[in-house]
Amino acid sequence: MSKVKKPTSITTIKECEEALEWIDLELDKLDRNIRITSRAIFSPKKWTTAISGILWSKQVKQKTSDHICNSPFLSKLEGSARSDQSLQEIQLSRVMNTAKEVQAVCEETCSRLSGAVNEARAAVDQPVHVDDRNISALPEADREAIKQHDKAVQVAKREAAARQVESELSAWTAMQTRANRMVNRTSEALEARHAFTACNYEVLSDTHLKWAARRGNVQPPYNLVGVLGTRNVDVIEKEG
Repeated sequence: MSKVKKPTSITTIKECEEALEWIDLELDKLDRNIRITSRAIFSPKKWTTAISGILWSKQVKQKTSDHICNSPFLSKLEGSARSDQSLQEIQLSRVMNTAKEVQAVCEETCSRLSGAVNEARAAVDQPVHVDDRNISALPEADREAIKQHDKAVQVAKREAAARQVESELSAWTAMQTRANRMVNRTSEALEARHAFTACNYEVLSDTHLKWAARRGNVQPPYNLVGVLGTRNVDVIEKEG
């Protein structure tokens, strides 16, 4: 199976097809390799992480007025999570830009072809003029037969031209639908990666707060404020 490459230019329907195939493979590849800079979850069964958990939990401070928790570990963890999200945006930006480029080409082409279809169909309905100067010497019946034949030929050519443009418009419309779906898929992929990273952050931060709660450093509710959003955690179990 030959490797699908991103086309150097995107103008023809074939190049749009190749670009969408490239995007599809890139998204599949990125789905198999979601980068998460996760820190080990503290576990009392592992003495190395247990020591780390104790040391980090000792540094947690909580304001009594608004219950905001300040923790060096949470700051580092959140920084790692935001860095991962930024990397995900960079990874998908090239894919999204290509998808939007295909989308724009399809929209422009469909708009142009829609006008061409209207013109072609209007041409079919226009009266057909036949130059009969070269057959003026023929009997009237023969002249009329030739004129009717020439008219039928011209109408057939106009209808064939209209069908050709309609066929092109249909193909480009289908390609535009695919491009729209790919833009949506890429956007959803980024949202899913961000959500996965944020969920990983929440699991680790909750585990960290459990260790702090064991020491009595913090009391519910736990108010976490940061670039990943504000979280108000009412209950953190002290056991487990």
